[in-house]
Amino acid sequence: AMKELSSLVDALYSRLLLRDVFGKVVPGSIAILAFILGLFEPQSIVQTLTEIPLGAWPILYGVAWLAGFVIQQIPQAFNRSHTYDREKYDDKELAFNAHLRAVRYAMVEDHDRQQLERFVVIKEATGNAFWAIFIAPLLLLLSSRPSVEILWQQWWPFLNQYWMVFLVWGAVIYFLGKQHKSSLKNQHEYMETVVPLMSLSSNVPRQSNE
Repeated sequence: AMKELSSLVDALYSRLLLRDVFGKVVPGSIAILAFILGLFEPQSIVQTLTEIPLGAWPILYGVAWLAGFVIQQIPQAFNRSHTYDREKYDDKELAFNAHLRAVRYAMVEDHDRQQLERFVVIKEATGNAFWAIFIAPLLLLLSSRPSVEILWQQWWPFLNQYWMVFLVWGAVIYFLGKQHKSSLKNQHEYMETVVPLMSLSSNVPRQSNE
């Protein structure tokens, strides 16, 4: 039974199911929901979701999955992506990918692969969720399209009324960003224990000690 459970967990990681759900679909759903909230009342959204036929859910899943890719490109467009340690790999993503391939090739045990993929899933999920929640207020404003005059007149009463919401929003963003960087560090440290970066061929940039 334990062997079957281990095989199931390994399949979830190796076939990218967990990374797709938590790294793409969940952040994509957050962004889509934020945009829709500016167009319709929450009650009508909930009612529509309960009336969606079963056959339409795979399509919605795919839309949220694609939206997750769009969100993932936002930090890369502004050079704010943290998918690897830029200092360790001399700001070269190809060097990181070469190291990652070497690590995966060297792994023979299922639990080793699961541990590595766990770090990758957490890193991607927290990073994309960070940006989805960060841009959610902007998407809400874009879809609701309030006038500049209304924004100028109502921003303080709105902030005074919903300050707790903004406080929670800021805290969630902060801790997601913190966990993302922690998972990035844990992934690199784990990769180093499997295949040290210095042991790779000379065409892979090495960390400078100077």
